[in-house]
Amino acid sequence: MSASFGNDRRPVGDATVTADSARQAPRGPLGRSGDWSRVAPDGTALLDILPDAAIIFRNSEILHINRQGATMLCASRRSDVVGRRIEELFVPMPDGLIASSSSLGSVARPVQETTILRMDGTLLEVEPCVGATWWQGGPATLLLLRDISDRRRTERALVTHIDELEQTLESSTAHFQEITGQLHAAKEAADAANRTKSEFLANMSHELRTPLNAIMGFSEIIQNEMFGHIDIPQYVEYARDIYGSGAHLLDIINDILDLSKVESGKFELVEENVAIEDVIFAVCNIVKGKADEKNLHIAPRLPGVMPELYADKRALKQMMLNLLSNAVKFTPKDGEVSIGAAVTPEGSVEISVSDSGIGIAPQDMDKVLAPFGQVDSDLAREHEGTGLGVPLVKAMIELHGGSLNIDSMPGEGSTVTLHFPPERSVDPRAA
Repeated sequence: MSASFGNDRRPVGDATVTADSARQAPRGPLGRSGDWSRVAPDGTALLDILPDAAIIFRNSEILHINRQGATMLCASRRSDVVGRRIEELFVPMPDGLIASSSSLGSVARPVQETTILRMDGTLLEVEPCVGATWWQGGPATLLLLRDISDRRRTERALVTHIDELEQTLESSTAHFQEITGQLHAAKEAADAANRTKSEFLANMSHELRTPLNAIMGFSEIIQNEMFGHIDIPQYVEYARDIYGSGAHLLDIINDILDLSKVESGKFELVEENVAIEDVIFAVCNIVKGKADEKNLHIAPRLPGVMPELYADKRALKQMMLNLLSNAVKFTPKDGEVSIGAAVTPEGSVEISVSDSGIGIAPQDMDKVLAPFGQVDSDLAREHEGTGLGVPLVKAMIELHGGSLNIDSMPGEGSTVTLHFPPERSVDPRAA
């Protein structure tokens, strides 16, 4: 076939267009010849290389469909589609698809997304684009179809996932609010119970002290035979036992009362400059009797010069007495107990009590620091006690802004250190 211009004919799909007829094409919507997009002689091949389905129709009749379009519509041959009406493909028919050539531009524009009905009866979501073209000697409409089913499935899955996340979030938020409310209620109940316990212990401690003072006073009179000699020695021994038991009970009551005050925030420090050496020697004298019974040597270890400590003197004495009494209690006979003080390079005062006693295992350390906690050791069970000594010391040192540290190993003894912050050290020469 000749390729010369003039009256030569050029194949275009199933039709032919002459060069003369191309020159005589009607003017487009903008009033200029050539505004219509003309299909070249190899227009069919060009349409087949498009990534999207392409359909050309005129007056709703399909004139041509490219290879991708036939595949999209599940058509075995293009002739199965050519000749059908364009409306048969869509469910529903998108707005703006059927329009006059004059209302369409030469550049394809998107119209309403829709669904096409394929030859096998299945539906496929597509995004149509429509524009004007020139086909087989006259104006026609070019329809491009892009498969958006995967994108739509992804979008729907994403929307579903977002809805599920929102529902999960709402459920979690409601559950969190419910748990928060329960925790708040439980905290209020615990605080109320703790206040009730502290008030009960404080009231009971005061109530017990009155008869206990009478018991201790009269038993002391009897054991000292203040109003005359007692002929039966057992009565004096019984009075001594009554007094000792009463003193022990009074110590327990005092510890409970002090701990209750600390927990309720009612323990007020009466602070003053305290000579550390005086308190240490006074505490050693108090426990010396019990230490002598077990042939224990108490060694005070003090540097040449110690600063005074700005603290509550009674609380300081109570802390040292509790720690030293524990050291004596849990150290076997012929052991050694020491109490000492030192000043750190930062100016902090540290008071330490060491012993060669039974020691504490690392897993039992929390029990030692908990009120009424006791280590389940056979040797520890040989000694009486409530388990309030160390927790009370910890509470009191923290009231002073300090800390308590325990260094211990089972069978190797313990060292308990009270650490006071530098601002509590007072140089007596500066006073």
